[in-house]
Amino acid sequence: MVYKPRSVFPVMTPGPQWESHTIFVLDIVLPVFTVLTYFIISAVISLHILEEKKPLYPLAYAFTGFLLALIFTFVVSDDICRSTHGRIDGSMFTSLSVLVAVYNVWRFWDVTTDDDFTDIAVDNDGVVRTTLKREEKKNFD
Repeated sequence: MVYKPRSVFPVMTPGPQWESHTIFVLDIVLPVFTVLTYFIISAVISLHILEEKKPLYPLAYAFTGFLLALIFTFVVSDDICRSTHGRIDGSMFTSLSVLVAVYNVWRFWDVTTDDDFTDIAVDNDGVVRTTLKREEKKNFD
């Protein structure tokens, strides 16, 4: 008796029963529109208001991570699924790409803000005091 592995994913043949314009818009068009809008607004803020190009690097990496996630989802996933006989698909690589994108959006925020949240302390009396950063302590001594 020969062992034949079973597919984890059910076989779905394309057809009208699987087509939904609403799902297409909510799953593809809306995220792409949202990411493009965020990228444009952030680039305008970075270039015209802050007059800096440094924050655009993490933003470009985030955009690249988002595009890689779309490529893994819709282009490479079927090939991965076929080559592993249905055991895995491209969702792991999609998740990693989205993780890279989210991390770089956070890096963009971190680069554009000048705040350091670790330099504020509250006494036992409830008085807010600012503490010196390490570099300032070295220069102060």
